[in-house]
Amino acid sequence: MVLHIYHATVGEKEFQFSTNIHTLTQETYERDVNKAINEVSSTLLEQLTGDDALCCTCKVTPATRLIHHTMLFTETFPPCVEDLPQPVCNSANCEAVAKASYLMDMEDATTAQGMASPNGCFHCHRGARGTATTAAVPLQRCSRCRLAKYCSLECQRADWKAHKQVCAPLGRGGEE
Repeated sequence: MVLHIYHATVGEKEFQFSTNIHTLTQETYERDVNKAINEVSSTLLEQLTGDDALCCTCKVTPATRLIHHTMLFTETFPPCVEDLPQPVCNSANCEAVAKASYLMDMEDATTAQGMASPNGCFHCHRGARGTATTAAVPLQRCSRCRLAKYCSLECQRADWKAHKQVCAPLGRGGEE
């Protein structure tokens, strides 16, 4: 086990604590990170106030849980787990839109830096960086925003309900 620093920011609130994580394999890393997150998630949510305590999607309903997006930084000392939690309400639609928004933001950030997409297909995640099928899956971009990518027309149709709420013409800038 290796001591890691867990860091998360939600709106104006920052959270940080130490945790021990096995980093031998992806499976043990994910298990230990998920365990740490499950232990603190409700505490993080309880400490959110004002607009930060509302669902990040509808911005009206109080958040009832957090969707966590973790990244491991092993090159720092001590190693760090950076989390980008999103407060969401009980609505399945709000959860889907929050996840789609996160994927779009990560797509923007990685492509702006000239890096390969970490996401793969926005619906089934085939072809995501770090998976065995990365090179074998040709992905087609959404013709409207040019950011979301899909491995098939079926995946694009299945994701449309969530994607249409974050999709904007040509890179979300609205310029056509």
